[in-house]
This record gives sequence, structure tokens and C-alpha cells, in this order.
Amino acid sequence: MTVSECLNKFYIELDALASGVAPGFEPEDVYALFDKVQDNYIKSAVLNKNYSGLEPLLKKASIKLSLSSIPYTNTYSGTTETMYDFYYYISSRALINRTNPQTSINGDWVECDLIQIDIAKNFAITPFNKPYFKNPVVFIVQNINQAIQMPPVGLEDSGNSEGIVVQTSYTINLMTDYYTTLNTSNNTNFQMTYVSKPTKINANWGFSLNPNMHTILVSMAVMEAAKSFKIAKMYPNNQQ
Repeated sequence: MTVSECLNKFYIELDALASGVAPGFEPEDVYALFDKVQDNYIKSAVLNKNYSGLEPLLKKASIKLSLSSIPYTNTYSGTTETMYDFYYYISSRALINRTNPQTSINGDWVECDLIQIDIAKNFAITPFNKPYFKNPVVFIVQNINQAIQMPPVGLEDSGNSEGIVVQTSYTINLMTDYYTTLNTSNNTNFQMTYVSKPTKINANWGFSLNPNMHTILVSMAVMEAAKSFKIAKMYPNNQQ
């Protein structure tokens, strides 16, 4: 469905639900509701690991990580600007080598586990601690840099003032246990699947999810709009 078709469907459903007495919603208000319900759906899908409908937003990133200088750890890091649209992590895997205590691995891909940065210290390696964990762990750090963009030469006095450009990159940090190292001989030793951030909805851009989700999202937006005013008919399931 086009954004215009979604907008029309929203008005029709809302009018039917409210018997024509719902307050007016400007298109910009509806677009904001569309953004909200789409974001809520994405978040719920990620939490429940049910990615049906998210296919247009799923992306893969391949990166080469190098040994980091973080002390007391087998930590490998790499920064990428290609993930500027990163929204939610789904999964990742790393190319590793492993000796005992269990099965030895030589250049095989192994799934990674996502952790929060504040617990990374729990995986530290010290003379008194040689941790073993089956899957490498990964945490992601967002880097935001601001740069001043100057107007083009010759246009300084034309009203094109300087502006702030925000540049976003992400640093991938992967930690292995005492018995494991990341294989650095390949051009790529880390791959990640993630949900990219959807484009904000406006008069020229509609939902970013699969087309078969659009009707559902419109109905969700209608119910969200219904919360903004109290009419008994908005909640037919609660009526006796």
C-alpha cells in the first residue's frame, strides 16, 4: 500500500470506529502514529525473535576485527561506518581458532552472544582467572562525531550558512575466552545481521516493513489514535 492509501484507510477505519465523532487528525499526526506503531512492532518482533515482516529492514555487515589493546582480555575490535542505519542487533558469528579444554576448532564460524558493555569485565583474563565460554561475546559501541559543514566557496554570503553534520559509526568489540583466538588471516572474520532503522514516514514515504504488514500497522495506528479520546465504542471488547 502507498502512504496515501494507508492514510485513507486510517481515516475510514477511525471514522467507522468512532461513528464520525473522532477528533480530526492532520496527516502529520497520522504519520507520527504510523512511525510509533511501526517502531513498536519492530521492537516486539526483535524481543520475540520473530522477524516475519521485517525482511526489507534486515541487513548483513561483514567486518575484519583486529586484536585490541584492552588489557586482561582477548578482545578484538573494528569500527565501521557502513552500519550508520543500525537499529537492532539480531545475530552474529566469528571466525575462530580454539584449543582445548573441549573440541579444538581451526578457522570455523561460531555464533556469538550479545552482552552489555557493563558486564564485559566479567570476561577478563588474569593470572588467576582463565575463563572458558563456548561462544564469543560481542558488545557494540556507538560513536557520534559532529563536524561543521562550511558553505561552498563563493556562496558564503548567499544565505547558505554553515551547519552541523552528525557522523555515526559503530565499534564492534568481540571477546573470546582464554583458549580461543579470532582468525585474522581472512579479510572478514566477523559477520552480523541487524535491523536497519526505518525511514520516517511522510507524504512521500510509507511503511518500511513488508507490504503484507501495512494493513495491520494501519489498524494498530487507529487503535493508538483511539487512546487519545474516550468513547465507549472505541473498546467494543469491554462492552457486555
